Amino acid sequence: MITGEILKLINSKLKGIIWYLIIIGLLFFILAVAILLYPEVLQLVFIFTFFIISFAAFLIAIKINNIRETFEKILLFIPKKKKRKK
Repeated sequence: MITGEILKLINSKLKGIIWYLIIIGLLFFILAVAILLYPEVLQLVFIFTFFIISFAAFLIAIKINNIRETFEKILLFIPKKKKRKK
């Protein structure tokens, strides 16, 4: 059934999201322990965060551009009325 396939897809996506959240949580825990033990790590964290945010903004801009191009292709695919010769 269609609903069964949709539920399987959602379930598989949720498992992936849960694993991402677990990995991110572990990374934040390791980062917190590192900052407590070595406060100079915080400077590196700020530098890496700046570069990661810049890279993420770049990827988002590329994705938005791809979406816009896709919509333009879809809109241009609509057949136009042919001009009749008189």
